[in-house]
Amino acid sequence: MESAWIAAKRGHNVTLYEKEDRLGGAFLVAAYPPGKSEIVKVIAYYEHQCKKYGVDIQLNIDVDESVIKNANPDVIIIATGSKPLIPSIKV
Repeated sequence: MESAWIAAKRGHNVTLYEKEDRLGGAFLVAAYPPGKSEIVKVIAYYEHQCKKYGVDIQLNIDVDESVIKNANPDVIIIATGSKPLIPSIKV
């Protein structure tokens, strides 16, 4: 999201595709533990900046070759998200 709004601020036409129905990905999960709720503010800030600079946000889009060909972009930034690290701690 940060790359999207900064590119838009610099004058580029930006479309951000999100597979889910909401932006934030793993950041949303990271905000659940006690004392981590402030993380949601980062997501809200990025969303605000994207809207402010005119980023076209497309939710519920599973990007594949046809989506890319149809959009005909000059540049693609691929952000695949993250997977949680679950330590192997025996209880």
